[in-house]
Amino acid sequence: MEPIVSPWFIYLLSLVNTLIVIYAVTATCCFAALLVYYIALACMQGEYDKSERERWLIGWKKAKRYVWILFVISLVSSMLIPSKNTIIAMYVADNITPNNVEKALDVGKDFKEEIKKDIFELIEAIQKDETKSNE
Repeated sequence: MEPIVSPWFIYLLSLVNTLIVIYAVTATCCFAALLVYYIALACMQGEYDKSERERWLIGWKKAKRYVWILFVISLVSSMLIPSKNTIIAMYVADNITPNNVEKALDVGKDFKEEIKKDIFELIEAIQKDETKSNE
């Protein structure tokens, strides 16, 4: 029998919030690195001559570009990946149809009738036992 929900889906679902946190931490670290870079650059404006500043900038120009790219990707990813609860809601919303609801109601009614029948049988059995014990 095929399961209703794949066990792999449940496992991957448990990793979603961790992935969001990793992206958020990466974006925060990138922001901090860029902040330090721009503060250092601002501090160098007055104290160093232009040749020293240019030599320092050459080494950091490429790294700055990669950090900006990583920052934007991490920030956007952490905001756009849906949370675990949202994915569950989307999955449920995708699988609930009027036909499924009608089937569930029919099964529920049949189940209710079976329980009612079992309860009445149990009550009758108890009443029979009580009448036998009173005689």
